[in-house]
Amino acid sequence: MRKFQAFIADLQNSDLPAATLQGSELPGLWDKGNEHVNRFTFEVPDGTPENLIPLIGRGLFFDDDFSAYGTMSIIIEVQ
Repeated sequence: MRKFQAFIADLQNSDLPAATLQGSELPGLWDKGNEHVNRFTFEVPDGTPENLIPLIGRGLFFDDDFSAYGTMSIIIEVQ
């Protein structure tokens, strides 16, 4: 199994600097307790096609009422 963490931030309803924020900063902001960054953890079986992994992450975002508009996200593999 491979484990992933998907982070998403609502840039419209937060004080996050939308113009300069990078997706790679989201895990650190979540670790610091930023209330505008959310994290979802999921696992996929070994051999899952790489192109399905972002679809799973986006599905989790969508299921939690996030959209692509006004958000920033990143999906990272963790050990």
